[in-house]
Amino acid sequence: MGRGSGGGGGGGGSNPSNYGGIKTISNTGGGSREGSFASASDPSKRIVVKPVTGGTDNQNEFATTLKTTGMQSVDQFAERALKSNAITPAQKVKAIKTRNTVLKNLNNTNNVRVIIDSLKDGGAQDPNKVIRAFYQK
Repeated sequence: MGRGSGGGGGGGGSNPSNYGGIKTISNTGGGSREGSFASASDPSKRIVVKPVTGGTDNQNEFATTLKTTGMQSVDQFAERALKSNAITPAQKVKAIKTRNTVLKNLNNTNNVRVIIDSLKDGGAQDPNKVIRAFYQK
């Protein structure tokens, strides 16, 4: 399984399948793999989610699930925007950079309490709530 995202920390430019430094792996073999989810913009990639540690086993598992769901909802939300004919090329670049920033910030967050408090009660499925909680320029 190779590493795919490349791109360093630059935000991804205008290529929607560049996740700006987030680790990706090849999406071969079918089925789901724990600790990753299929990229919305490039079906050949899976985005790797860092597991949460520092709480009890149940807290860590719950926070990691919330983290994965939150990252996936932001990725899918951004992909829908990128496929829309209603946004300009400049807005598409901004959408990619925002997606990459949020995914990176959320993936790097390891504080069980912050993740659970930010994403519980359906918050992980609401990309706007995830973006508000984890978008810092």
